[in-house]
Amino acid sequence: MPHRLRSYLDRQRTQLEEYLNLLTMQEEIILHGDIDTLERYMWLERTMIENLEALGKVIRPLRDLFPSVTAPDLTHLHRRVSEQHAHNRTLLSQRVEELSRRIQDVNVPRRARSVYRADQSGSMLNVIT
Repeated sequence: MPHRLRSYLDRQRTQLEEYLNLLTMQEEIILHGDIDTLERYMWLERTMIENLEALGKVIRPLRDLFPSVTAPDLTHLHRRVSEQHAHNRTLLSQRVEELSRRIQDVNVPRRARSVYRADQSGSMLNVIT
């Protein structure tokens, strides 16, 4: 049974490395990419997190049964993933603030004439008959 735990830990390491790679690519998308690509990466991120959580649910009871089986590099990998995730969230919130400011800075004059509006002149309507 310890070999099963070890194989699950190896799978978790692989998934964490893939997730860290995704987070690194996601950082570039946040800084320089478009919203559609960022949305796809965020969907992939959610999927990877769900897979990691499911694997964690399998590993936790086995770790309780076999506490001598360890994977010290996983702790380091978990920390790197957490740091990159926090960094991406900070960058994302900064990008949202920047875009909000740019939207607010767009100066649309009030009562601006639409290019699609037909040329109409105002007229009074006599409602008293």
